Amino acid sequence: MSKATMRVYTSLLIPLDGSLCGEKAAQVGLSLAAQLDLQVRLLYVLDNDVQVEPGPAELVSALSLVREAARTRGQGILDRAVELAHRLGVEVKTRLESGWPEEVILQQAKDCDLVVMGTHGRGGLERCIMGSVAQAVIARSLKPVLVVNERYNPPPSPEENIFRRLLIATDGSEWSSRAVQHGVRLASSLGAEVSLLHVVELPHKLAGQKTVGLPEHELLGQGQAVLEEALKLAAETGLAAQPILMQGHPVESILQASQQHDLVVMGTRGRSGLDRLLLGSITERVARLSAKPVLVIPGGFTQGAS
Repeated sequence: MSKATMRVYTSLLIPLDGSLCGEKAAQVGLSLAAQLDLQVRLLYVLDNDVQVEPGPAELVSALSLVREAARTRGQGILDRAVELAHRLGVEVKTRLESGWPEEVILQQAKDCDLVVMGTHGRGGLERCIMGSVAQAVIARSLKPVLVVNERYNPPPSPEENIFRRLLIATDGSEWSSRAVQHGVRLASSLGAEVSLLHVVELPHKLAGQKTVGLPEHELLGQGQAVLEEALKLAAETGLAAQPILMQGHPVESILQASQQHDLVVMGTRGRSGLDRLLLGSITERVARLSAKPVLVIPGGFTQGAS
């Protein structure tokens, strides 16, 4: 099918922060935009922008200098990304905003189809705590989020088609099926190959005890059925996918299979309240650990483009 009939995105948002993985995310996003002819918005957020309040003249002057330096740095980061965009023939718009980064990103994403961002970037303790910007965006976004880990090594030339082989993980759930549908549409628009992965986590058997749960052959049979349903979804777009059935821990298995692919596509269930703040889901863990970009499809997402 042509790109016109399988158009998945029309616009994307790339938040920047000046970090190495932010630069990698910009390269991924702009390369994707060049390949799919997308509109791009580059965003830099002045984190808790310094407000100059009335006070002693020396303090007001110092705060003004700090604020101006931060804005100059942000504009420089945007300008460098614009240079790369022009190299790739991509027209971009830039925004320099102030506020809490995740809130600004989510607000800006409302009229975009995809967010492309690095998984880290602010450094220090924030790399380890649950409240990192990328994790907050993943948890709350109603739009797909493509996260690029700092471990990712992009192709030497940004002009290359970066996503030739897609790995779509599925567990048979409703939100997972949405990820399959979205992933195969994206693969069709990219002219990419697709592998569909289901991981069977076999029950542990302690010495001298009986195995709890379904027997192995039934679990494997259920896994095969999940893959067959996913293959049907892929076939509806005219795409012949390669099924992969693995046994083991889901996160470890997905990471292992991803080594032979360029992009991992996964769904996440729609969540609210405290669940949005808790890490530990398979999707979130893969996004944090994967050396390959991970496209996260939120549970409440419905495809608008056609």
